[in-house]
Amino acid sequence: MRPTKLTIYILIILGIIGVILLANSLLKYDDSNSSNDGDDSSKDVGQSAYPGVDIITEVTDEATYIMAIHYPEFKNSSINKEIEEYVSKSKQEFLDEVEVNKEQLQEMPASLYILLDIYPVGEDVYSFVLNRESYIVGANGYQSSTILMVDIDKERFIPQTGIL
Repeated sequence: MRPTKLTIYILIILGIIGVILLANSLLKYDDSNSSNDGDDSSKDVGQSAYPGVDIITEVTDEATYIMAIHYPEFKNSSINKEIEEYVSKSKQEFLDEVEVNKEQLQEMPASLYILLDIYPVGEDVYSFVLNRESYIVGANGYQSSTILMVDIDKERFIPQTGIL
C-alpha cells in the first residue's frame, strides 16, 4: 500500500519543524556555553510566607569557589543595613581566604553557604537564624549561626532576652 500525497506532505512538514527545533536548541546551548566563562552569578528577590519579609538569594559559581546566600529583606532600610553588613562581612572574609588559598582550590572549589530559617515568635515578631557554612581547604569546614529577632511592625531589632 502506497502512502497518499497528504501523508507525505505531513511527514515532510514534521521533518522540517523537527530540524528547525533541533537547530534552535543547539544554538541556544552553544550561546549559553560561550558567554559563560566560568563566572555565573545571580541575585533574586522572592517573597516569603511571612508578610513584610522578602528573601534575597545570591548565587555565585566561579572556578575556585561557590557561594549561595539567603537573607531577609524588610521595608525598613536600617534593619536591612545591619543584615547586609553581616552578609558583606561574611562574603569578604570568605573571599580573602579563597584568595590566600587560590593555588590549592584548582582541584576542589571552596564553598560558602548562608542559609536562612524564619520562625514566627509573635504577631509581627520573627526570629531569623542565619546558618553560615564554609569550606576552604583542609579536613574541616567552618559553621556558625547568627540569630536575629525583628519586630517588623516597630521596625527594630529585639534583644533575645526581650522575648522573655
